[in-house]
Amino acid sequence: MKDRGGEPMGDAKATLHPSESACGGRQRPARLARAVLAGWTARGRDLREASDLADLLRSYSLTWHRRPLGRLRGALVGLGDEYHVVTNSALSTSEGRLVAAHELGHYLMHHRPQWLLCSAEAGTWERAADCFSREEDEAEEFARTLWAGVGGAIPAANCGRGA
Repeated sequence: MKDRGGEPMGDAKATLHPSESACGGRQRPARLARAVLAGWTARGRDLREASDLADLLRSYSLTWHRRPLGRLRGALVGLGDEYHVVTNSALSTSEGRLVAAHELGHYLMHHRPQWLLCSAEAGTWERAADCFSREEDEAEEFARTLWAGVGGAIPAANCGRGA
């Protein structure tokens, strides 16, 4: 896989077909998560350690920040050509790591915040909301598959809803 600038990134061996772009078709988040996990664990790394998850994010040129975010659980923030994963510092350690993995899923599946680009034309907001919901489900499936692969306990709450 290549990052948004066209450079090779991380350990993911799976690639998404061009028709699998955001809201253009069904993503394969579980397959992608397994590929990321396989590449990472082949190097002897253990994502149960917070430091390894931070290293995994850095391998994709993502910086992980923990900040007070009120009711927001996390976000993938693009600033120019840089992307940052921000998780709520009020979350438990395991919840924060799962939310960070969820945001990584958004990044790897090239989800775009299309809801910011909506016009006032009829039906646009509904289509954007449907797209957002589908992308949240895909990122959650990615995060849960990644976490299940390392035997991590998955918090009962959805990692992405409200994020």
